[in-house]
Amino acid sequence: MANKMTVGYLHNGPSQHGICRYGRLLANEAHKKDNLKVLEASVLLTEDKKHNLEKLADAAKQLNEAEIVHIQYSLANNKQLWGTSWEQLNYLQCFKHYCPRPLVTTLHDVYNPPPNLTNALKTLLSQFRDYIFPVKQEATQTQESFASSLQIPRHPLRFMRYMYGSKAFPFRWLINQAKLIVVCTQEEAERLSVIDDRKTKVVAHFVEERSLKIKSAEAKTVLNLDGSIVVTLLGFIHSRKGYELLINALPELPQNVKVIFAGGAAPGHEHYIEQLWSQAKAKEVNDRLRITGYLSEEELEIYLAATDLAVCPFKFFSASSSLSTWISVACPILAYDLPQIAQYNKLERDAIKTFSPYTSTALAQSINQLITVSQHGEEPSVAKLRSQLSISKIFDEHLKYYCHNTK
Repeated sequence: MANKMTVGYLHNGPSQHGICRYGRLLANEAHKKDNLKVLEASVLLTEDKKHNLEKLADAAKQLNEAEIVHIQYSLANNKQLWGTSWEQLNYLQCFKHYCPRPLVTTLHDVYNPPPNLTNALKTLLSQFRDYIFPVKQEATQTQESFASSLQIPRHPLRFMRYMYGSKAFPFRWLINQAKLIVVCTQEEAERLSVIDDRKTKVVAHFVEERSLKIKSAEAKTVLNLDGSIVVTLLGFIHSRKGYELLINALPELPQNVKVIFAGGAAPGHEHYIEQLWSQAKAKEVNDRLRITGYLSEEELEIYLAATDLAVCPFKFFSASSSLSTWISVACPILAYDLPQIAQYNKLERDAIKTFSPYTSTALAQSINQLITVSQHGEEPSVAKLRSQLSISKIFDEHLKYYCHNTK
């Protein structure tokens, strides 16, 4: 019998953190493979830096027998994972020092990664050229999206902070150290291509196995939503995800449509919920809006079952775990027409319905069309998409790259 390959997983942060949960689910799937030996280590950062370094060193030693080690890293939501500011570099270097094994790094929240100096200067030159010699042309949606994600400051001090500051330096160090960089969407890969795309691979966000134990009608009764058409926007509440747009669309929807914001505020954005309530009151739709706050897994499943239409009106995003959650229950989904959504629909034609332009009227019109034809039960095209993105299939993609990078 061939020797088993040993794979290590480092889990940073609290278990309810979406990125930490992502890594744990991958590790759980790895345990199901007969040809793998799986090592896991967990670190929960505290305010004590010395304590954190000791915990990271211990975790690294636990994984030192692995042939390859998989870690998670966020470019925008990293405080609970790897700390703040220059702490990130210290913690990354500490882990790598005590675990000098080949690293696989999944990057999350890839919005505006700092490029290498050569590409940054090329981009700056291009920006100045376009400013001095403007050229009228129709940009594709992908170009518009990428242009909005890559904003290199022109002011010298801001440029230096962007290129070599406390966020850029740990990221660039990690990029150089990692044997393999994994992102979940082609859009993220294109954003990273200004750095080095030779070791960047796209592996789609997996869809976990989920079986709802409650029917739609029962869930609505539990939530006091009997007789309502339930439209839900799921996940951490952040301004880029389209909450204001959905509130503006609500007056154009039938009175029996109730909108659920299923989730709590993203860290540092607690004030945003107050703004949303003020907006809803000004539109006189606050009685048709519910903001749940953080949901346990059991509570989440009740809201998933009660939902007639999932909406993902993100103006831009990198990858979305909330979208994967909707796919896991094959709920009808409506999203803004972005390149990442087009990739899903390339896998399964028209699985995710889209609206455009990015206006509340266009969103309301699409919602009205979908709720008139929506039927209870799974959406067949989304169910097919779920099958293609099952966690078992997506893990096999990871395993292929693990093997390639340990040869």
